[in-house]
Amino acid sequence: MTSVHVGNGMRRANGRSVSAEGFRMARRLLLSGEMPHPSSLLIAVDFSTGSRTAVGVAALIARRHAATLTLLHVDRIPEIIEREAMRAPADVWESYLRDRAQSARHLLEEQASMLSGVSTRVAVAAGDVPRAILQQASRDGSDLVVLGAHGTGTVHHLWLGSTPFEVAAGTQVPALIVRERGAPQSQQGFRRPLIAMDVGGPNDAEVAVAAWMCDDDAIFHFVQVSEQPSAGAVPPPAAKAWRQALARRASWLRDEAARLRPGAAAVHFDEAESTSEAILERIEREGHDLVVVGQRAAPKPSGSLGSAARRLLEYANVSVVVTPAPIRNV
Repeated sequence: MTSVHVGNGMRRANGRSVSAEGFRMARRLLLSGEMPHPSSLLIAVDFSTGSRTAVGVAALIARRHAATLTLLHVDRIPEIIEREAMRAPADVWESYLRDRAQSARHLLEEQASMLSGVSTRVAVAAGDVPRAILQQASRDGSDLVVLGAHGTGTVHHLWLGSTPFEVAAGTQVPALIVRERGAPQSQQGFRRPLIAMDVGGPNDAEVAVAAWMCDDDAIFHFVQVSEQPSAGAVPPPAAKAWRQALARRASWLRDEAARLRPGAAAVHFDEAESTSEAILERIEREGHDLVVVGQRAAPKPSGSLGSAARRLLEYANVSVVVTPAPIRNV
């Protein structure tokens, strides 16, 4: 991987003008006080250690923005119990389900009571977990969905399960997946966010979402990765032109970022065979505590994420925000 720390210069890439709108909008959000604030957050709770960490992060964000936090538990009935239920009288089964729901509600209320300075609500659902989370978020008009995840790094993907992928792919609002050891060290939020961007600069909504959960003194890092063509895939003259275009694009990025967040922003321009691998290496090398990656396509109810977002969810050892396109309410 080649890392290019960009400098001042031109504003054209690949022979066409590059819009600075992403940086202009981000600059307006960060410097003018016009930042939209979340008013409703949804946290999915399964009472695990990872879930407790995520609740703490969600409470921190809700407290910062005086937002309402809904704690949702989705009761997935074990298959063996469902099979036994087929032989039980209907009233016995219904009573059993009511008892489970009441027990979960009691535990949620107990957890909510410990979140000082946060307006909370609790909700209990049953059935398919991702679908129930998405339905609750839609009913509440949530601005952010938060989930806890078990495991970290290379073993994480083996037992993450499908829920974070399906929720991140299907929601119309940003989804924050919090690692079990991924809570911010500062009581005010994350301090070293890494925001993945495309050729047009940062998406203003992604900057806004990062700012929701970051310390006021956080240093925003932006990274753009250009995937290298395979050896021999393009003739040498075309490869040379491609690299020259990358250098011009890098110059433009640095010029715009210098005006974005004075003294508190950095831009990185990487060449690599894989976007996700370049971002993962940068996270590890530079100690970022949050990564923000956008979906460039509309939400997919089928649960299909883009390859970069999926690999970051699988392998990143920090918390990950996946933002859909377009983002509602931002």
